[in-house]
Amino acid sequence: MRGSESEVSRHFHRDVGMTLVQYRTRVRLLRFIREVDEHAGNLLKSAGSSGFGSYSQCHRAFRAEFCCAPQEFFASGVRAQMEGVFEPESPLWVGNPGL
Repeated sequence: MRGSESEVSRHFHRDVGMTLVQYRTRVRLLRFIREVDEHAGNLLKSAGSSGFGSYSQCHRAFRAEFCCAPQEFFASGVRAQMEGVFEPESPLWVGNPGL
């Protein structure tokens, strides 16, 4: 079965709850966090190797998704607070496969 790009996009949005562009950005942000962890906090290098065209593009996407700058996320307790909420074992996650 074949479908047009717009049809695939529409079905993806309906089934997943986000657009393909939003999904791609989230995948890049997750890759960015992993890269920062692996490269001892080098934000600039990690942004490039995560698929962002520039650090400023990464910074804008990060702030929009996490409501804080990457420096705040990695340097303060923000990350620990978020990990407590978004861990699969968290009560918010259990029973919500759509998350």
